[in-house]
This record gives sequence, C-alpha cells and structure tokens, in this order.
Amino acid sequence: MGLHDLWFPGRSKKDRRNAAGKEPGCLEGMYSLYRWNGAMQEDQETLLIAKTRHALVNELTEAVLSIHSYDCPCIIELPIQQGNPEFLQWIVSETEGLSKN
Repeated sequence: MGLHDLWFPGRSKKDRRNAAGKEPGCLEGMYSLYRWNGAMQEDQETLLIAKTRHALVNELTEAVLSIHSYDCPCIIELPIQQGNPEFLQWIVSETEGLSKN
C-alpha cells in the first residue's frame, strides 16, 4: 500500500490526489531523542504532514497505523485556528467525498 492509497482509497491512480497536492509533506532527516521501553533512543526519522479535515483524522490514523513500522507512531491532529481562506477551502474541496463512512 502506498501513501496515495491511504488518503484516496478506491480512486484510480490517475485521479489520486493526496492531502498535500502531489506527495504528502515529508521532512526527512529529523533527529529524534526519546525514551522507549526504558532506554533512551536516538534515531533519524521522517516527519509526515498530512493536511486533511477533522472528519477524516480517524480514518487517516488507522491507515497510517496499518503500514507504519513503529509500535507506537506519533500521529496527532493539530487544529487549524486560522489561515489563508483560499488554502483552507482547497483542503475542503480536495478531501470532499473521501470518507468511507
């Protein structure tokens, strides 16, 4: 399953557009320092930023969990308080009709 399949299940490959326009926003090479199973860990990680609607967060979380290699990946929702109205409308229009529910 590729990243496109996570955000747009059931759409043809030609028609798949994901939350970031072309590819999900990936920031590679992040340094991560955390405690896991009682020991300090240092890793290089990639941060994925997916822009979507609140109504799709649970579905997106389940999809990411199904393919992620971590036992407990960091998946959080950061609410948008304000922003460029055109961009916010773009998120809505690009994610309309995507929920399986």
